[in-house]
Amino acid sequence: MSELDIVATMNLINNAAPLAEHGIACVLTIEGAATMFDPARFAFRPLTPELSFASVLAWKKLSPYSGAAGKFLEYIKSVQTEKMCRRNQYETQ
Repeated sequence: MSELDIVATMNLINNAAPLAEHGIACVLTIEGAATMFDPARFAFRPLTPELSFASVLAWKKLSPYSGAAGKFLEYIKSVQTEKMCRRNQYETQ
């Protein structure tokens, strides 16, 4: 990292993509964050050695969520339950 010249950081790939598209900057993002961009106009390269991280999603347990937030939380819970079921299935084999 000491060899990099980092001049800006951005939270949204949508804000950084135009800089890369016009050759002004190189952009670093996590895999899957830029699927909406035309792969013919952008080059995606994995880092070597691979960098990995853990992330946490937290929410108030008993708070009601409606609309998009509620649907998103339902989806995350279903994916988590599915992963736990698969993990338990492999552990019992």
